[in-house]
Amino acid sequence: MDIMKRIVLFRCHKLPDIVRSRVTLLRRLNPTTTIHCLYGGPEESFGHFIDDTGDVWDSTYCIRGRLDRWKWLHSDLAVLDWYNDCGTSIPFDMLHLIEWDLLPTESLEALYRHIPIDGIGLTGLTPLSEIIDKWVFWTELHGSWWPDQLTQMYDYAQKKYGDTGTRMACQGPAPCFPRRFIDTYANNPLPDFCHDEVRLPLAAQCLGFSIHDTGFFRKWFNEEEFKLFNCTEQSIETGVILSELQDKKGRRMFHPVREVVKEIENIRLSPTVLI
Repeated sequence: MDIMKRIVLFRCHKLPDIVRSRVTLLRRLNPTTTIHCLYGGPEESFGHFIDDTGDVWDSTYCIRGRLDRWKWLHSDLAVLDWYNDCGTSIPFDMLHLIEWDLLPTESLEALYRHIPIDGIGLTGLTPLSEIIDKWVFWTELHGSWWPDQLTQMYDYAQKKYGDTGTRMACQGPAPCFPRRFIDTYANNPLPDFCHDEVRLPLAAQCLGFSIHDTGFFRKWFNEEEFKLFNCTEQSIETGVILSELQDKKGRRMFHPVREVVKEIENIRLSPTVLI
């Protein structure tokens, strides 16, 4: 039996029909878990979005006073905005940051059972040195700002915390954070250099928290892996998802899934898995 009190902070900004469907599925899989909206769309559309998603939320929060680009790059700092403004009053041991286009098909307890209560779960965790020369989305396509900010970020951490160990990177979707980390990070945030996929591992190292790979993304720069989980805008096909669910050792977390998958909604749920 899961001894952690888990909550979901559901990050979304558009497509209320998909959001409502995904949150409904999360509730079926995790009936005792509260689900809180972290809305990052246009502030003037927040009320309409909440009306359109219906009564699926336990609470709702709009990120305010931030540029769209900031919201995209800095999910960890958006979590801190939420925590500082309203999250401190919500009881939880572990927070799961779930993107609107992430499709979990097991309970959070089952998916994250290997992440300890005081550990941080990050997806695709890897030494930065092993991927940076090929991580062209950041190192080439975005010009000089990202490498320059990377240097600034590590210089800042070195001066404040000393040696933090191996520089790490991760993929953005599906992290989880213990409350103690969020509380500590809220009081010691790193500046908004670069983006969350390099800043989050560094923040954990600076603050003395262990980091663990979620296992959802298993091989960088691999076309076969991209068919199951990717951050390259390559939509996961419904047939691939259903095939994995029929395999007892198949994947149970997929990204990105940007449509309502009716075949999954209609599959009967067991306590931990859709089969």
